[in-house]
Amino acid sequence: MKIFFGNWKMTLQDDAAVALAAEVAEAAGDYSGLEIAVAPSFTALTAVAEAIHGSGVDLGAQDSFWEEKGAWTGEVSPVNLKALGCVTSSWATPNVGRSARPTRSWPRKSRRP
Repeated sequence: MKIFFGNWKMTLQDDAAVALAAEVAEAAGDYSGLEIAVAPSFTALTAVAEAIHGSGVDLGAQDSFWEEKGAWTGEVSPVNLKALGCVTSSWATPNVGRSARPTRSWPRKSRRP
């Protein structure tokens, strides 16, 4: 099975993300034999999940933290993502450590000048 995983980075606000997700969901029926998932910004996950519900398009996440819970300010766990409807199959788990994001280090360095 071929996989199409669309990662939108931070390029779309919620309303534009929902509109694009609806277009993908509508077009997905034309591509049998292709597993399709979309990964909007974190803030759009819930709205996009509603837009693709029942379409066969999966919801993915762009990133996640490696801990399931804890005092990790600003992070999101795989457990939280699953609760929002993100798929958990091995191919569609968040892109942890992908090349487009600098490697994390603890403690996190400030980005302020």
